[in-house]
Amino acid sequence: ARVWTLSASPGLTAFSGHADGVWSASFSPDGKRLLTGSDDGTAKVWDAASGQELLTISDHTGAVELAAFSPDGARLATASADGTARVWDATSGEELLTLSGHTGWVLHIAFGSDGTRLATASADGTAKVWDATSGEELLTLYGHTGWVYAVAFSPDRTRLATTGYDGTARIWDAASGRELLTITDHAGWVFGAAFSPDGTRLATASEDRTARVWDVASGRELFTLSGHTNWVVALDFSPDGTRLATGSEDGTARVWDAQTGEELLAFSGDGDMITAVDFDPDGTRLAVAGASETVHVYLLDAEELMAGACSRVTRNLTEDEWDAYLGQDVPYRRT
Repeated sequence: ARVWTLSASPGLTAFSGHADGVWSASFSPDGKRLLTGSDDGTAKVWDAASGQELLTISDHTGAVELAAFSPDGARLATASADGTARVWDATSGEELLTLSGHTGWVLHIAFGSDGTRLATASADGTAKVWDATSGEELLTLYGHTGWVYAVAFSPDRTRLATTGYDGTARIWDAASGRELLTITDHAGWVFGAAFSPDGTRLATASEDRTARVWDVASGRELFTLSGHTNWVVALDFSPDGTRLATGSEDGTARVWDAQTGEELLAFSGDGDMITAVDFDPDGTRLAVAGASETVHVYLLDAEELMAGACSRVTRNLTEDEWDAYLGQDVPYRRT
């Protein structure tokens, strides 16, 4: 497969407005909006096509570590260093719920696929499951021996994955809270976790500079994604499960074949750590956030990349300019 390195590409759309590093970026279920969370203590909703800011939520008193849309796009949830998670109306910004119960920073939050439950991960060493309508705490998961960094529901909502600074990833029964599986093969903190769309695989991202893909039923490692030169902190499966995106402290985001582990694409951002990656619902765009204050959205299809380059300029690019914008592996054409 061809590898395109877009080291100088400005992306399809840039989202600028945060006053500090951006920790999360995710598309709405219909792909029309983008949600971001930042160290500046705000979450913002943007028009995903134009980059126009639609809504700012500024009620947290600490960094917004992660923000996520509900499956129907009507609500959004935020996790904050102020020790709370909150649920908001995604159009008006009205606060609907405050989830209080953690005794440390809330580092991650995720909706179940039907929107009825939320899961949170915290620096207090626990993960919790909540009723997403009433805010009632349903479960507390104990087992990690340090910060719990990420949490993810399986697509069928029967399992919950967590990752931690203790170097493990764990899979739990989402109804009872019983621990089903512990993965201990990473050689460092484990940051991100993502189930494949069919729920049979789990991907994890680690301080050991790798992402790995595991069989959910057995815990067997299927393959290791090696290529990043620093911590891998974020990942996301494409909606069809064929690709996996990763983001790293080395300042790059990469896209891999999720069946073979082959690297397909590499994006160099602003030189800062990449903190979040998210495919849009049809898998044609990738949002990339980082420690800089700007989020970029990139096109993933070669023909669309070339068409986008041609539409943005008023003269023919030189071959050197083409290589800088689109990469040397994309065949040159007059614009």
